[in-house]
Amino acid sequence: MLNHWTIVPVVVLLFLGVNLAIGLLAGRGQVKSTADHVVGGRNLGFLLVFFMSIGEIYSSVAFLGQPGWAYEHGVQILANVGIFIGLMAFWLGPKIWASGRERGYLTQAQLFGDRFQSPSLRAVASVTGIVAMVPYISIQMIGAGYVFNITTGGRIPFWVGALLAFSVVGAYVYAGGLRAISWVAVLKGCFMAGVGCYVVYRVVHHFYGGVPQMFHEIALRSPANLTIPGPKGFATFTFHTTSLLNSLVAFYMWPHMFANFYGAREPRVIQRQAMLIPLYNIITLSFTLVGFAGILVLHGIRPDTVMVEMLLRVAPLWLVGLFCAGALSASMVTGGACALAAAATIGNDLLQPRLNWPDRRLKKAIQLLVFIVVGAAYVIALMQPALIVYIILMAYAFTAQMFPAAMAAFYTNLKSGTPVLYGLLAGFVTALIFVLHIVTPPYNIHPGILGLAVNVTVLLAALWRLPRAAVSRISRIKEKAHTNRLLFAAGCVLLALANWPLLTLSNRIEPFILGLPFFVFVMLALNLLVGVLLFVAYQVTGRSPGEP
Repeated sequence: MLNHWTIVPVVVLLFLGVNLAIGLLAGRGQVKSTADHVVGGRNLGFLLVFFMSIGEIYSSVAFLGQPGWAYEHGVQILANVGIFIGLMAFWLGPKIWASGRERGYLTQAQLFGDRFQSPSLRAVASVTGIVAMVPYISIQMIGAGYVFNITTGGRIPFWVGALLAFSVVGAYVYAGGLRAISWVAVLKGCFMAGVGCYVVYRVVHHFYGGVPQMFHEIALRSPANLTIPGPKGFATFTFHTTSLLNSLVAFYMWPHMFANFYGAREPRVIQRQAMLIPLYNIITLSFTLVGFAGILVLHGIRPDTVMVEMLLRVAPLWLVGLFCAGALSASMVTGGACALAAAATIGNDLLQPRLNWPDRRLKKAIQLLVFIVVGAAYVIALMQPALIVYIILMAYAFTAQMFPAAMAAFYTNLKSGTPVLYGLLAGFVTALIFVLHIVTPPYNIHPGILGLAVNVTVLLAALWRLPRAAVSRISRIKEKAHTNRLLFAAGCVLLALANWPLLTLSNRIEPFILGLPFFVFVMLALNLLVGVLLFVAYQVTGRSPGEP
């Protein structure tokens, strides 16, 4: 007979075994080349691309971090980048796919280096991506460690839980690469959509009787949690707006997101899955309800543990085990994708240009590098440096510095990589200074935006110093698909910029609509609006390969 505290880890371990089996089976006989391992043979269909995309988006951040942020800082978490990222995927994803298919790219840095014929740019982009991805993997490990530690009352140490989960990740990523990760993501996505929503219902119903009652109670007893800047005054308008804009431009600049797009069978697969992201975002935002529920129930806990702590108080242990298993799987999907992309970047962009390995040896090197990357991330995870959401916001400061390079690559005919390289270096160093608080960010502006400002300024200054013949080759936008490009670029910018006035107008509790505070209702409605916009865009754009 199992002791009560062993039930949850046993369920989680069984689920880990299922993940490992799926990952190993998915890669059996499929991984014969480096491209098979890193980008799934460039033949992934809608199901795999969609679930891998949401698996990479909705990881420990969604299941542990977002409820923790709601518990600590209130409703600001609802106005997050998830509302807008579908637009970026729809607009930018097909361009990344087309470049990868045409030139056989495996990594983001390879695209930038080849596009501008600059080995130095390729190396700097590689280092920037790795510096961003290792903390991102650490976040997933932190989530895994919390799951084991909290549900066993501390009997399984944090370090053991994190090590156990990511040993499994290392094994199936080594064997099956991106295809293995994508099939594990399918299991995780379906599982969490069902179990997660039931868990939210169970917690809220137990403590408050329903969502409207919960928000009315919070409005009476802790109203600061239902408006910005929150009870501690941390989530100011400046911090929120700059964080949103930084995350919007940075989200698809993650190297593992490029690999996801490279792996798609065709560009319409990318656009189709982008269309559904806002709807899935509503499901994951429902997990923040547990964080809100904990505001009046729990005191003195680490915010990122609120989901598990609340669940332990109301649900049978087998249900706690199922939810924790799904949350752990979410961490593993994102962590695995990042570990593979980081290993591929080290192998393909830092080592391969110097060693010139044959394809089989390059594949083996990347497989082994997966374990080195996971080990480095594990060391950072043991430090548990900050809240999960805060860590990821800071990691986004570095990936945001890739955005000007992407715009130059896809929207100009610029040949020289020198302006892009100088801008990337200046932006990276600036972001690093503010992330490490060597200098405190002025007015609580996100470090990534400060880095971007320097990045773009240096890029333009370097561009101005180029010979006139080089500058004359620049074309802001190609004529093909001119209207569609302008519409989608304008849509991204307008929706992001409108977030400030929208927040100002909706930053109040009353009136309640459909039982929700006004701010909460507006944010959910905005998700639906973006989903409708993408659906219309999908129908309008038709089949123009590689063009949004």
